[in-house]
Amino acid sequence: LNLDDFRRVNQRLGYRLGDQILRQVALRLKQLLRRSDSLARLAADEFGLIAETGEDAVDLIQIRNKLAHVVAEPFQLPGETLALSASVGLAVYPDGGSNAEQLLRHAGMALAVARKDVSSTLRIYRHPGPPGIDEALQLEGEFRHALRSNQLTI
Repeated sequence: LNLDDFRRVNQRLGYRLGDQILRQVALRLKQLLRRSDSLARLAADEFGLIAETGEDAVDLIQIRNKLAHVVAEPFQLPGETLALSASVGLAVYPDGGSNAEQLLRHAGMALAVARKDVSSTLRIYRHPGPPGIDEALQLEGEFRHALRSNQLTI
C-alpha cells in the first residue's frame, strides 16, 4: 500500500507532522489485522501487509476496500482536515511468488502499475507479469555491467 502523493503532505505540513500522520495510518491499518497477519512500513509512505485470504477476486477487492477505507478516513489536524488516498498492489501465493521475497517484489510491481493508472488504485500481480519486464531488467543489468567494464564504445 502506497499513500498517494504523500510527499506533498510533507512539503506542505512538514516532516514532523507527516510522520505523525504515518503513525496514525499504521495504527489504523493495524486495527484491520488478525493475529495471523503482519504489517510493516517498507518505505517512507509504503506499507506491506501479509494476510492469509482466499484467492478469488472478491476477497482481494474486499481487502483493498478495507485498506483504502482506513486511509481515506479524514485525519483531524489543528485547524484543518486532511484526506488521503492509497494505491494497492497485491500478489497472491502461489501465482504471485513461491516465497516472501517474490511476493513482495511482485506486489511492488503491481503497485507501480496501480500508481500510474489514474482509473484504478488496485493492481493484482498476474504471472508472468507485464510483457518483457524480466527481459528489460536483465538487459539493463547487462548494459550497466558492460558500461562499468568499459566494454562499450560510442
